[in-house]
Amino acid sequence: MYNDFKKNRIKVQKALLETGFWQIFKEEHTPFCITETSNSSSLKKVTIDDFPISDDENERVFIIHLENNIPVFSKIEYTKTTEKVVLLLSADIIYVFMFELKSSLQAEDDNDISAIKKKFEGTIGRISVMLTSFVFGENFEDVKVQYKGIVFYNKDNNLINESSNLLKNKPFYKAFEEKKKVIEITTDINGKNQVEVFFFKNPTQDDNFSINFSSLFFEEWETVLTQYSDLKMPFL
Repeated sequence: MYNDFKKNRIKVQKALLETGFWQIFKEEHTPFCITETSNSSSLKKVTIDDFPISDDENERVFIIHLENNIPVFSKIEYTKTTEKVVLLLSADIIYVFMFELKSSLQAEDDNDISAIKKKFEGTIGRISVMLTSFVFGENFEDVKVQYKGIVFYNKDNNLINESSNLLKNKPFYKAFEEKKKVIEITTDINGKNQVEVFFFKNPTQDDNFSINFSSLFFEEWETVLTQYSDLKMPFL
């Protein structure tokens, strides 16, 4: 029976990689960019400099294209996910970066920043399911999964000027006020998750801007821990 499960896991891993749903991030894919294809968007691209890469000996950085329409792996109707997700294996943490681009942050009931939170919820749920096909074995017994929700945007005037008191009292709005904060996000799949949320405003409000990878952490020294890893994704 174990061999049957092992064969099934191999098939799932192979399909995720061969369809491009999971992509190993290597030097030839640099620089790391998040792009928006909508013609109506005023923010088209964000570049993250010094993003870690995989090499032939240590494949530890993966881009997951959750919005790709691929049978079995594509998202269920009515669910929302972020525009790009990256998995990074560090010394003892699997970082899950959830990236979202917004032209402006809104205060309307149907389109306020709570909609971004729902995208984080949907992304966490889907990643939690997929990780069961990759993360297993003794090497991962003490490994923590850390979710990071990253929001890049051009404008926030509407959100600041028109938000109700109810919205301003929500944890996600408080994270926006502080620009980086840990909040609790609950999903149907794996319950409560402590998510580090970051908001980055485009200083020029042009259609693109750049930040450094170290900006995605509370302290710069944390980035040192992401530069190496004894962990390897256990491909079979």
